[in-house]
Amino acid sequence: MKRQFLFYFILISFTISAQEKFGTYKCPISVKPFDISIYTSKDSTYLLNIDMFSNDKINKKGGIWISNENHKEFTDKINEAKIKYSEWVKVAKQNNVKDFYKEMDINFRVLIAYFYYGNKITQQMGVDLKFSFSVIANNLSLIIRTGELKSISNEFMIHQGFMFVFRSEKEISDFLNKISISKVNDFIKKPKVKDLFKN
Repeated sequence: MKRQFLFYFILISFTISAQEKFGTYKCPISVKPFDISIYTSKDSTYLLNIDMFSNDKINKKGGIWISNENHKEFTDKINEAKIKYSEWVKVAKQNNVKDFYKEMDINFRVLIAYFYYGNKITQQMGVDLKFSFSVIANNLSLIIRTGELKSISNEFMIHQGFMFVFRSEKEISDFLNKISISKVNDFIKKPKVKDLFKN
């Protein structure tokens, strides 16, 4: 109940401004791109809402929320994983490795993961992302997973989780560039169309 109250308190704090689409990013295992959007409040705090690839066969829509307070740590962890990914890619190629999986010693807890269960949106608070390296034939991937998710309002509403998949350093860099703190701040400061037309 405490977690549910905290979630609604956070959400109410950001209802001052509507959710705005910030951009999209590509995933190599998906045909269509995934949305990135932003909730902002009057004091310039924000939530970055990032859709992810679904591991659930039925419920496909969902992702994670990153707050302005842990935005830098989130990108730092992905940069750390990028360095390790680059190192392991070289090892895999040098040794002709074609089938391999290993978790990285990198963890990050996101504020909230959200998912749709049927047509109902729900959330799990405090989700630990797991970083891993995967080799399947010629596909060498950095995978970042949420793991299984459970609704804060109904323990029987379970989702198989979401993941980011990157298959090159460039894909990782492009994603980090899209969600950079500087770009988010520029977006927030940019005048909204409705504010350009004053009475």
